[in-house]
Amino acid sequence: MNKITTTVSIADRSYHLHIDSQHEELVKKGAWAINNMMEDYSGRYAYRDNQDLLAMVSLSLSTNAPQGGGQSSPADPSLIRRLEVIDNMLSDAF
Repeated sequence: MNKITTTVSIADRSYHLHIDSQHEELVKKGAWAINNMMEDYSGRYAYRDNQDLLAMVSLSLSTNAPQGGGQSSPADPSLIRRLEVIDNMLSDAF
């Protein structure tokens, strides 16, 4: 894997990350989504500071993730294959 250094900004703070180059777009889209959700929540809810908004975004993302959350994100192909194998094994067992 080719490691790169990239910077993302979340809640007006910059974070320097060392990631695989293949994940750069996904990380940047994630930061963009967090910032957009924070902006949306800031117009709809009362809050004291960015920590409150980050908590609301975190809760929203974590509770929506198991159900798909209405948003799609690229999944690891090997993970999908493994899940399909497990699904087939379970289907065959019943």
